[in-house]
Parts: sequence; C-alpha cells; structure tokens
Amino acid sequence: NTEPMNTCSFSTCYTRFNSAFTHTLPRRPNIVKAILREVLDVKRITMRDTKSYCGILLDNNNRKPICRLHFNYSQKYLGVFSGKNEERIEIDSIDDIFQHSDRIKAVIAEYEAN
Repeated sequence: NTEPMNTCSFSTCYTRFNSAFTHTLPRRPNIVKAILREVLDVKRITMRDTKSYCGILLDNNNRKPICRLHFNYSQKYLGVFSGKNEERIEIDSIDDIFQHSDRIKAVIAEYEAN
C-alpha cells in the first residue's frame, strides 16, 4: 500500500530531515545535489515527500529512484538503490550521506547506461 507522493522542495524535505536530527538544527546544504553535481545537471533531480521518507528521483520519474531519506524512525536511514532493490544504510547524521557518495553516483551511472 503506497501513499501518494507529493513533490516537495529540497529545502522542505531537508528541513524535515534535519529536524529529525535534533543535534543538526542548522540547515544543511542539499547534500545529494552536491554529490551528483559532478555527474549530471542537478535540474534533473527531484525530491518527493511521503509520510515516511523523502524520495530523491531522476527526471521526476518514480521508476528512477536515486535514494530515499528515511527519518520517521528512531534510527535514521539512507536508502540507496541498485536496480529495483533498496538497501537501507543506518546514518547518525545527515552529513553521513557524504560517506555514500560513490554508491549514489553509481545509481546514476546505472540509469545513464540504459
């Protein structure tokens, strides 16, 4: 049972994500966009918000998920895609996303190869 996804601005999703990390109150830069800026035009990246995660998509296409930010749980996760499979990676800080830059870029390489 999938909840409808609404397009949201990066600042809205990151504000919600940051507020889930009480020790990370100041707004952070758009980390995923910063990571992917090296490999594609960031205008192709869209965030969609649901109650349980912010989905980051390529070309505003829900069949091209890049990653998900799961923040409505006591443990926070970064969900990274390979094909149709999502691997959830525990994170303690929004800055931990940078540690997975290569995995996030690999998702784009996979889509661009097809």
